[in-house]
Amino acid sequence: MTAPVFVVDKVPGVGGFVLDGAEGRHAVSVKRLRADEQVTLTDGTGNWAQAVVVATEGKDRLVVRVTSAAAEEEPAVRITVVQALPKGDRGEVAVETMTETGVDAIVPWQASRCITQWKGERGAKSLAKWRGTAREAGKQSRRVRFPEVREAMTTKQLAPLL
Repeated sequence: MTAPVFVVDKVPGVGGFVLDGAEGRHAVSVKRLRADEQVTLTDGTGNWAQAVVVATEGKDRLVVRVTSAAAEEEPAVRITVVQALPKGDRGEVAVETMTETGVDAIVPWQASRCITQWKGERGAKSLAKWRGTAREAGKQSRRVRFPEVREAMTTKQLAPLL
């Protein structure tokens, strides 16, 4: 099985590193990682590092030793999916599935005939949900480059991109 993936702000170079905060808590309290287990650290943009767990501290700090760092090249062909805004949580399910299958970019489409409309605070909250879903699905599927979830577009805004 491949090493679990954890997101960091900046991928560290070879040497010691402490994973803390929400990711550290997930590694220590949920995954229950122990010394000598392998982990992958990524910033979600293709930069990543392999590391070995050295120790845990408390409930939210994972001390690792980075053994190598690299960058995944941009794909030669990028796959962008335009997703109309569905009702309920089906949008998050769609984002999760697209992420797991390797999509590079997701464009939420606010079609004029869609019942669901992203406006104001609700739009910002929904977009944040989609971005969070892409991040979590990227970690789950062991990706080091997560899909970009763009701002919602209308049909008029989308037409020039096609």
